Amino acid sequence: MLGLYFSAEMDTGSGSMIALVAATIFAVVAILQFVVIKKVMMPRDI
Repeated sequence: MLGLYFSAEMDTGSGSMIALVAATIFAVVAILQFVVIKKVMMPRDI
């Protein structure tokens, strides 16, 4: 949905903006999940 909005607002009219937004969201979510899982799974020194 966000890619469609930006595509319409910037008048690009192609799927490249949709793909760029989807790839950016995917990368952000993947990085956040990696950081959260690493912190949760990391054994703590007791």
